[in-house]
Amino acid sequence: MIQGGGNFDSQTLNPKNITIVVANQSKLIGVKIKNPHLQGYGLWIESSGCIISKNTLTGNALNGISVVGSNTAIIQENVFSENGASGITIYHNSQP
Repeated sequence: MIQGGGNFDSQTLNPKNITIVVANQSKLIGVKIKNPHLQGYGLWIESSGCIISKNTLTGNALNGISVVGSNTAIIQENVFSENGASGITIYHNSQP
């Protein structure tokens, strides 16, 4: 499990408290992610070409996954539970 969060200055939205920021062309497979911070997001995708598969996103105060900007991330076979606002939110022109 990866738990916690830190401040991230998003290029697309205001600063956020995020556990993991996904990099371009990266893969995240088989990880449990939790961010209990009052304004916490589990996984932040502002990059492109990433694969997010077979993860568990649970106990995030806001969203399990937030997809922002213009990207085409592949998001498949993930489990979402007990997230405060939503399991996954897609903003702007993103088309995961």
